[in-house]
Amino acid sequence: MRAALYVRVSTQEQKEHGYSIHNQLEKLEAYCVSQDWNIVKTYNDAGFSASSIDRPALQELFTDIENDLIDVVLFYRLDRFTRSVLDLHKMLETMDKNHVMIKSATEPFDTTTPSGRLFINIIASMAEWERQTIVGRVQDAVHKRASMGKWHGGIAPFGYEAKEGLLFINPEEAKIVEKIFELAPFHGKKRIAEQMNTLGYRLRGKPFNRDNITYILTNPIYIGKIRSNKGRHKHRLPLSEQALFDGIHDSIIKEETFWMVNHTENGKRWKRSNANEYIFTGMLTCSRCGANLQGSKLRDIYYYRCRNTRISPKTCTLPKIREDKLEEKIVPVVDKLLDQWEERFTFDQELEKPENEAELKDIKKKMDKYKELFMNDLISIDELNGKIGILREREKELEQHQKVEKEQNMDKEILLDFKTLWKNGERKEKKLLVNSVFENIVVDMPSNNKKMQWPLITQVEDVDGVKFESF
Repeated sequence: MRAALYVRVSTQEQKEHGYSIHNQLEKLEAYCVSQDWNIVKTYNDAGFSASSIDRPALQELFTDIENDLIDVVLFYRLDRFTRSVLDLHKMLETMDKNHVMIKSATEPFDTTTPSGRLFINIIASMAEWERQTIVGRVQDAVHKRASMGKWHGGIAPFGYEAKEGLLFINPEEAKIVEKIFELAPFHGKKRIAEQMNTLGYRLRGKPFNRDNITYILTNPIYIGKIRSNKGRHKHRLPLSEQALFDGIHDSIIKEETFWMVNHTENGKRWKRSNANEYIFTGMLTCSRCGANLQGSKLRDIYYYRCRNTRISPKTCTLPKIREDKLEEKIVPVVDKLLDQWEERFTFDQELEKPENEAELKDIKKKMDKYKELFMNDLISIDELNGKIGILREREKELEQHQKVEKEQNMDKEILLDFKTLWKNGERKEKKLLVNSVFENIVVDMPSNNKKMQWPLITQVEDVDGVKFESF
């Protein structure tokens, strides 16, 4: 009987249960001697999980099975071979087709009989249940750790370095992360990677690519958050729907910058400021059918056309709108809005700016002090979390106050200087300007349209979601 020995172990299993490769081989070789089997080959998948059949030695084993080199596969226990009932069925079909049996050195089953098949399926089901139970416990532990603001561990994210299980900002790498977020509103991820490489920046010695740019731009670790998603495919949800907890590490990027790149607060996708060359892309809505308008270009003249007219002229009758004519309508609209907007600006003077900034600096010093005490074993992790948590809450209050004041001042300055900024701005600056003031612009054309006639702006919605009509 030509026997193939299959051995597998993960580091954790070896530590907890002693199923070392050496021990398994001793048992299997002794078993072959007792059965007078000839050992053809040993297949070793050390360090690979049994939750998948994507294991190099296992794949090699089945190649040899299909080449009629093996009569029986021997392993120490079934969970060394597989922990999935579905995978077991697939492998048994292949082995039956090639007249190959499987045998455990420690479990009494025989795949050549119906009762043997029933028993092996029961064993496999128990192994799968055990694996799923372990996975659940690990997820619970990771989720609890995240809820306490603790980093999951492993290799520190780019921009940070790990010390004693805590994350600390790496100043040089943090500057590169900030540069990536600065480029994000203007370029796609591939283009950002190209620019970073051209400027001589590296990701710990390696060139940037689209994937690691995406990882950085979508990682909430950079705003001081720890992500934990229990359950399958939860990581595929929008970031705003994932479980994020306040971390005890310092942030590199401001929250408003991060969410602008990823999502707005109300869950809408952020309009990238320079996703293409059209100033009003993603901003215009057809007043006739409610569809978005899309940009086009003909002989260096930019146009916007209702998406439904592209599908079928019968669906919507809105004519094309020239961008230059639409541009000239924007400044008068802003002039009309300015008076209405002016009364909405209120400034909270309860905290003086210098005192506000001084307290924020003091909070930062206190957090660094508590982390140093923890590093020197002078306080426990629970004490650290408690102290940092109180300081974080106060820090958020002060930063929110500063944010509101800054946004109000910025919005007012943009409105007052809109005409000058628009006149002197290039296309990408104009696109940024439109996105900083408007959320949506509803447009139409007069029914008695003549060549070069002015478009109509029937409604606008500002960035705060307030709608204005009758222009």
